Amino acid sequence: MKKPTKILLWTLLALVLAYLAMWWYVSATFELRIFPLSAEDRARINLVAEELSKLAQGVSNGTTPWRQVDRSSVGFPLQEANLVQLRNGIDFFAGSFGRQPSDASELPRLLTLPGMGWSQKHLYQTLAKECQILTLQPDSYILNCDGWNAPPWSHIGDLVRTFNREKEKFYAVQGHVILFVPSPVSGKPPALPGR
Repeated sequence: MKKPTKILLWTLLALVLAYLAMWWYVSATFELRIFPLSAEDRARINLVAEELSKLAQGVSNGTTPWRQVDRSSVGFPLQEANLVQLRNGIDFFAGSFGRQPSDASELPRLLTLPGMGWSQKHLYQTLAKECQILTLQPDSYILNCDGWNAPPWSHIGDLVRTFNREKEKFYAVQGHVILFVPSPVSGKPPALPGR
């Protein structure tokens, strides 16, 4: 037998032996354990399902306030991603402290919450330094993270009138990207396509 053929056979044999050893190791050491749900777990799942059903019913009936969300890009995906992170941080803040932050400098309060990982802490510290929250009403605001200088308050109304008042949406303004978050609206939402 030629030397390259012997090397190929030994390599193939070594791979087969390695595969068999791995198979034996996995079958001898790994175990899949599936535990049945406790009554307490089932009760929690049912409670969440009921709350979601009530929320969906309220939206369908027009009794729960809602917002349309349009995440269509205006051509600046990195800035838009930061704005979405800021938007999520505002919701997280509101859920944690019972109110929305008055400005981005309040976001570091989230760092006091238990279980906050290093990457989340870094994210909220960065957003607090780089972003601004321009509160229009208690539940409506404009977000920016790329150094936009908002017009004076006397001109904010003119700017907001150019926005869709029912849709959370990105806008390009003076070469900057902002995210407009309108107040929630009441009434039945428009039908989704295909429904």
